[in-house]
Amino acid sequence: MTEILKSKRNLLELYQDIILKHSKMPKNTGVLKDYDCCYKEKNPLCGDKVTVSASLVNDVNEIKVVKDILFDGKGCAISIASASMMTEVTKGLSLKKIFDLADGVSNICKDQMLLANVINSFDEEVKNRLSSLQALTGVRNYPARLRCVTLPWEALTKCLSNKNNISN
Repeated sequence: MTEILKSKRNLLELYQDIILKHSKMPKNTGVLKDYDCCYKEKNPLCGDKVTVSASLVNDVNEIKVVKDILFDGKGCAISIASASMMTEVTKGLSLKKIFDLADGVSNICKDQMLLANVINSFDEEVKNRLSSLQALTGVRNYPARLRCVTLPWEALTKCLSNKNNISN
């Protein structure tokens, strides 16, 4: 086996490990008591469901950022892992950066470089937090699973777009 194939296989195994870790022990679960927005999203085709709640605060430049975020969900390993990773990487980000990042995640099946380009647009501190999202790029080989990855991100963007509402 060539070194390139070994390297790709090792990377795929790493990505699978990251997804399994987040699906078995998801981070930031529950619903915030004092949220600024909360949104429920579901996929009727497979039954995945996710509720995202977030609290917002103005940073020193008076730009809205996510202060805290939790998710509550039932679904496949990919959906739960995506939600868990999403909550880890979006804390402290501005709404604009979150929308840009969500757009990158939603396009990972179409262009393998797009997510990397979005991640590289952040400063080094944030970029390190975002690197785990590369694990989600494996879904591009299974287009039917794209919705599993994007469901929590869609819930978050709708939550942030409809602040002060809880919606189905």
